[in-house]
Amino acid sequence: MQERPVSTIFTDASIFLTAWPDSPALLFGPGEPQMCHKPNEYVEISKYFEAIRVMEKFCWYIAK
Repeated sequence: MQERPVSTIFTDASIFLTAWPDSPALLFGPGEPQMCHKPNEYVEISKYFEAIRVMEKFCWYIAK
């Protein structure tokens, strides 16, 4: 089995991986991981819109 990278933030993926430990998981979103869930958390608008474009492309790709 492949070693999984460790994340220090909470995501819903942790719930699924607890129930199905061999299932693949992809975490994706705008911003910097070190800023997640901090009192001063923020996302640059340009990164927000870039994430939307990437997710849109990904959705079109998997819909084929």
